[in-house]
Amino acid sequence: LKVTLLHKGNYGRSISGDLSMSPDGKYICFVDESNSRLVSLCIMDALAGTIIWEKSFNDYCLINDFSWAPYGHTICFSVSEDSLYLYNVNEGKLQKLVNYYKGVSFSDMIWLPDGKSIVFLANGDKKNIKYVHTSTKRIESICNYKYASQLELSPNGKRLVLYDSAKKCLILVDLASKRLRVLTKGKGYVDYPDRLWLSNSKIGFPMYSNPKDPLNTTFYVMDVDKN
Repeated sequence: LKVTLLHKGNYGRSISGDLSMSPDGKYICFVDESNSRLVSLCIMDALAGTIIWEKSFNDYCLINDFSWAPYGHTICFSVSEDSLYLYNVNEGKLQKLVNYYKGVSFSDMIWLPDGKSIVFLANGDKKNIKYVHTSTKRIESICNYKYASQLELSPNGKRLVLYDSAKKCLILVDLASKRLRVLTKGKGYVDYPDRLWLSNSKIGFPMYSNPKDPLNTTFYVMDVDKN
């Protein structure tokens, strides 16, 4: 085991949220909020410990989410009151992938395993789960779901599970047929769970039976093909 010191002490950066390492282990992405007037997305060389790219936005903006491509050197990120962006580290190329339209923000970006398309959630008066094809920028709607949040994609990219924040249950979405199915209705309550796909058909999640006692939870494993 080798531990590398990237920075020591306070070097003038206020890191907001989690660090995200690229799948190839070469880069680390984080949000910097040390400047009161700007918010910045930074990419660091994981071996050298130096910031190799930084993009700043106005202080009224928030960087909502970011997600690395499976092949590692491209990252997708969303900015409030702005667009959905794609940045290629190798080429140093930044492009708008989805243009902003009033009252809508983007989140929950998940790359499909082939690295050619991204599933994301458009949040507005109505929530819409969509695909965007990175090469053509063509957008395709998967479904509308008013209380959708926390998308989780299966390992093969054929299904996703979303959390219904109103009914506190999990919904399965088949991406090919675009059909929706309730997984946990009547079985208990799911409250902002940490979900884990164990295979292409099995998913694990915590659930509680009594809404007045949410700390008394049980972890379940469900085969969605048999449920």
